[in-house]
Amino acid sequence: MKKYLTLLIILFLSSNLINAQWYNQSSGVYENLYETFFIDQNTGWIVGANGRILKTTNSGVSWIPKSSGTNYALTFIKFFDSNNGIIAGDGGVIKKSTDGGNSWYDVSSGVYIRIQEGFFVNTNVGWLVGNFGLVLKTTDGGSSWQSSFTGPFNNYWVYFLDVNIGWVCGEMGEVRKTTDGGNSWELKAQIGQITLWGMHFVNENVGWFVGEYGTIGKTTNGGETWFGQFSSTVVNLRSVFFSNTEFGWVVGKDETRLRTSNGGITWILEHTGDDYEYLNIYFFDNSKGWIIGTPGYLSGNQSVILFTDNGGLPVELKTFNYEFQNGDIILNWSTATEINNWGFEIERRSLEDDWRTIAFVNGKGTSTELQEYSYTDDLFGVQPGLYFYRLKQIDYSGSYEYSEELEINVPLKDFSLFQNYPNPFNPITKIKYSIPESGHVSLIVTDILGKEVSKLVDEIIEPGYYETEFNGEKLSSGLYFYTLSSEKNSTTRKMLLMK
Repeated sequence: MKKYLTLLIILFLSSNLINAQWYNQSSGVYENLYETFFIDQNTGWIVGANGRILKTTNSGVSWIPKSSGTNYALTFIKFFDSNNGIIAGDGGVIKKSTDGGNSWYDVSSGVYIRIQEGFFVNTNVGWLVGNFGLVLKTTDGGSSWQSSFTGPFNNYWVYFLDVNIGWVCGEMGEVRKTTDGGNSWELKAQIGQITLWGMHFVNENVGWFVGEYGTIGKTTNGGETWFGQFSSTVVNLRSVFFSNTEFGWVVGKDETRLRTSNGGITWILEHTGDDYEYLNIYFFDNSKGWIIGTPGYLSGNQSVILFTDNGGLPVELKTFNYEFQNGDIILNWSTATEINNWGFEIERRSLEDDWRTIAFVNGKGTSTELQEYSYTDDLFGVQPGLYFYRLKQIDYSGSYEYSEELEINVPLKDFSLFQNYPNPFNPITKIKYSIPESGHVSLIVTDILGKEVSKLVDEIIEPGYYETEFNGEKLSSGLYFYTLSSEKNSTTRKMLLMK
């Protein structure tokens, strides 16, 4: 017996209803862009290959090229206020500015090694890390630097919580931790041949790293131990950012953009493509953020800059389920986050017909709290059979996206036994029937003399639309009867076995 109707189905969806709210900004350049930094919501800088520096004073509506005085790739930028900043990059280059990045002067690093990343905990104390295990430390705002090395492998990222506690990650899957401001580094993880490109901590205990082959790792004990998280991708992941212990983003190769709202238990693949590589994701606050990367490999487009002013949070559908109640279908769904959500159109179709809108339910606008919705379809004029339901989420701008589909078998509201198919048959046929309420049901086959030859169903079943198979292989050709019985009803039909 095949059961078509399930009284309650819950789909835990880890997909988005609409594309996250990221918008293209024009970079005007065609080099790899490596890092972003904003001093306030409007004023920020981007650095990249060939000594590229871009500056904006309007949140990236326009980006203005600035001269850095070097052709080396710049991989790190930090401003302490609107005037004073520092950049670093390939060849051990370090430069400082005192006029908002309009001009830059050299600072000696003492090395000629590529600097990959940096981090400052205040205006005086900071670190730069790079190839061959390089670690540079300053205690005077970057005017002078002391060098040390963590080992032979390249360091690609550094993150500090305070003047003492910090981490680096890089080649050979190494994660190292310091508790003395970088004077010594203890190896905490080593993940084979995998390169780790990025790292982010939200407090002294909880942090993540990302790397090659879709690698995502998380710690909840300050980096003492790490465990993997399923990313659903195998591309190189380059950068990670979390706004708190729950909401985070990861970007990487092939325009890969991942997001989580549960600390990485599930990662949602928001976007993928084949033109750009996203190299860095940066948020100034919980709303405004930027993604930067390479020029278009295939299109020849400018270097990519994406911007969000709403945290990049889409309308995230957490559950979508249905239940039968008094002959009606009740659709229930909930959202974890909503941005500019006007509402939901409820759409339905059968196997034979196209989608049509049957109702609209208002959304909650913008929300980071769980929102629950419900709609009752009274099935007026709907014939029994297989139907599909979906939600069309529409935002205030008119943009929309569809949810996954629910597949529902709508039963007859009456006790019914359908003609078998095929008929005549040899030797197998199918029998369909519907039961309007739970109870004991039997389905038996008898010959022309009333002798029972098969009992197909003899059990307590729930309301629904059912199908069972009858095999007459051991029976002689002839006319047979099949009878469906419940506590309140009984009905019989004929079928013909022809061998």
